[in-house]
Amino acid sequence: MILSIAASLLLATAGTIPAHSHAAMAHPHRVAGPTNRICPVLGNPVTPGKSPIVTVRGHEYYVCCADCQAKLKAHPAKYLAKDGTPLNATKPSSHPMGDMKM
Repeated sequence: MILSIAASLLLATAGTIPAHSHAAMAHPHRVAGPTNRICPVLGNPVTPGKSPIVTVRGHEYYVCCADCQAKLKAHPAKYLAKDGTPLNATKPSSHPMGDMKM
């Protein structure tokens, strides 16, 4: 008797359980947007939110102009490392005090 009541309840609520949705879940593989502060092609400063954006190999980059946008898209290996880091990006110092000059 108890088993049949439990089975009846389970069947009665089966259609009321919300469906699983990916829309509300964060996707960690998605890039937040460009983070570079200089153009990977010419090295000119870029303005986040205003400079042109180009997507290459799943990464977004700010560039200083439309010409650089086309160059980066056409020849990414010339301007980007295999991991997507712009070749002209400054490398962080390995020294704990940075690159301080005394």
